[in-house]
Amino acid sequence: MQPKKHYLSGTFRGFRTFRGIVAVGSLPGQQDAIDRFWNERVESQKGCDLTTEELFGAYAQFCVRHGLPAYPEGEFQGLLPDQIRERFGVNKLHSILRDQKARRRFANIRLRAEPPGTGSAP
Repeated sequence: MQPKKHYLSGTFRGFRTFRGIVAVGSLPGQQDAIDRFWNERVESQKGCDLTTEELFGAYAQFCVRHGLPAYPEGEFQGLLPDQIRERFGVNKLHSILRDQKARRRFANIRLRAEPPGTGSAP
């Protein structure tokens, strides 16, 4: 049996598991938190898009509200393309303007509204 191969993406090291891409050295619960975020807050929606910054902001807020351990922004950004591709079948694009600046985005996904009374207020 061969060991799992690691990959290097920028400065981020991770490995592929049955649950997708996982950061090497991630804290207990971080992968569960990001899985829960994808399942509860992000959905496919034709004609919508989200920037990488919007996704991280929503993820960080989700983790705070639910008392979950979050990946740091750099690690989250490293996980983002593979996890979005695996879950929603879309790739990162470089073709959107927000606040007069070009931003990286993912097309055809959007944030679901968080149900009222979920978690504790930040």
